[in-house]
Amino acid sequence: SHITRDRITKHAIYFIAKQRGRQVGVNIMPHDFRRSFITRVIEEFDLSIAQKLAHHTHISTTASY
Repeated sequence: SHITRDRITKHAIYFIAKQRGRQVGVNIMPHDFRRSFITRVIEEFDLSIAQKLAHHTHISTTASY
C-alpha cells in the first residue's frame, strides 16, 4: 500500500469498501459512507447545509436521508 497523487477511482472505492467489509463481516457499499456523512450533517448542522454538500437539487432528496 502506497500513496500517490493519482485520483482514487469509484471502482477502487467499491473494491476497498467490499474488501474491508468482508474482513469484519459487514456488507458495506460505498454509498453507505455518503449516506452516513449526509445524515450526520443533518443531525449536527442543518438540512440546507447537507443539501449543498450533497449537491442535491431538491431538498426533499436530502430529507430522505
